[in-house]
Amino acid sequence: MLLTFFGAIAVGVLAACVAFIVRHFYGVNARFLIPLSAGAGMLGFTVWNDYTWYGRNADGLPDTVQVARTIEKSWVVQPWTLVAPVVTRFQAVNLASVSRNVATPDVARATVYLVSRFQPTFETVQVFDCAGGRRSDAADAPGDGGVPPESAWVRIGLDDPLLSLVCGEARRIR
Repeated sequence: MLLTFFGAIAVGVLAACVAFIVRHFYGVNARFLIPLSAGAGMLGFTVWNDYTWYGRNADGLPDTVQVARTIEKSWVVQPWTLVAPVVTRFQAVNLASVSRNVATPDVARATVYLVSRFQPTFETVQVFDCAGGRRSDAADAPGDGGVPPESAWVRIGLDDPLLSLVCGEARRIR
């Protein structure tokens, strides 16, 4: 967040300098031009940074990591997001980490990355029940072949993008 602030300030100063040069080169006596340019530059940078954050981060992922879900947000403080929401979080799966449970073939395990703007990336290993449309944290899967107890499962549905991605990869590696 601090880098965003400094980036906006730098773009604002640059826009003000360009407006200053244009004002003096062309002899324009519009005193409002410099602060208007600085404000427009800062606002433009903020909007650009908001809408390109997801793309820049997703493009930087290794080839084995695939984005499963994006979460968009819009809020009144940034009115442009009311028109087109901004991606502020996403979930990605490391396809190279997908493994099947030999004892229970419908159960797969994978490393999932939870990426959120202005927060550190969280890495977790999750267990997926491909037949039942359920998910559980691997930490909740102690014994019995790495299958979590019934109380640890969370129903997410068979159409969940994270489940579909992991189970599709698990079927491929069979």
